[in-house]
Amino acid sequence: MHLHHIFPGSSRRKCSDRRGFTVYLCHQHHGEIHQHINSGISLYLKRECQKYYEENYGNQEEFIREFGRNLI
Repeated sequence: MHLHHIFPGSSRRKCSDRRGFTVYLCHQHHGEIHQHINSGISLYLKRECQKYYEENYGNQEEFIREFGRNLI
């Protein structure tokens, strides 16, 4: 199993860690997400994180400031 940060990039990875936006994926799915083969899983995870963020941490504007864009 591989730890996957839902939001990639050095600054977004830190935000993912701080908010707990990480999942463990099998080797195949982790590779597919990073190779953009299975972007549907990636988008699903990001949208679920945004929903959770807006229910528990802040509003949409704050999410965009922290993670760079609106996904819903």
